[in-house]
Amino acid sequence: MTTPVITVAETTSLAQIAETLERHSIKRLPVVREGLLIGIVTRNNLLQALATIDVSKPTRVDDREIRDRVSTDLAKQPWTHMTSKNIVVNNGIVHLFGFVQTEEERNALRIAVAGVPGVVTVEDHLTLRSELAPI
Repeated sequence: MTTPVITVAETTSLAQIAETLERHSIKRLPVVREGLLIGIVTRNNLLQALATIDVSKPTRVDDREIRDRVSTDLAKQPWTHMTSKNIVVNNGIVHLFGFVQTEEERNALRIAVAGVPGVVTVEDHLTLRSELAPI
């Protein structure tokens, strides 16, 4: 095993996993959540995932379309308050800005956004309300 151990988060995109495997010339990547091992992804897993992708559908989605889809999907959720959030999309990378009430809301937002077609990855720039200094 190499040291330090190279790991990925459960929210890491397939493209990022493939790039990490290639860059480090490794065949397996531990998947961690908050520093704890939750699984392992292998090159074979990547091949299986790629084999299930429907190549008849367009792979590139316009950033504006992604932002519109993300905004629409999140607006339907009763647990999120979109007035305190801003969404910026650049080359399929969604940047989330604004405030969340809890870590659970933060995680739910990242998962919901990652599931939108065309999203490459999600960059979390959210602030937990409890992290703000009192006025």
